[in-house]
Amino acid sequence: MSDHDKMKRRILAILDYDEVDPRRRLQHLMQRCGLSRYMAKRALCGYLPSSCDKVFEIVDALDVSVSWLWAGEIKSFHPRTFRIHAYTLNYPKRDIDQMSRLMMALVAGQNKAKNLADLICKGALSLPAAAQLM
Repeated sequence: MSDHDKMKRRILAILDYDEVDPRRRLQHLMQRCGLSRYMAKRALCGYLPSSCDKVFEIVDALDVSVSWLWAGEIKSFHPRTFRIHAYTLNYPKRDIDQMSRLMMALVAGQNKAKNLADLICKGALSLPAAAQLM
């Protein structure tokens, strides 16, 4: 799969997560990101502008992590990006809610969340299983 195909899948995942009607995707990107019709069409095909400033404007407008949108990597916790990424992996909404809650508790420094994260890192628990215990 090419980089453009992967980018297209991530952009479509954002729009699907936001429940944007497939017939309104182009208009949605134009309005939300301030893109011209041409640039919105290119974005839907996985081609982002070459201008870093414009890419950051798109990331801000879509409220996702730049590293995830650009490269598909989650380098730091961003709640919305985490939820969209889990959605692309076909986790049920209930599981995504629980995993997000665990991640937020971990960021907040809660001891129970830290202990569960240690078990995840050791391979004793999966993230969805640990989230159910939260």
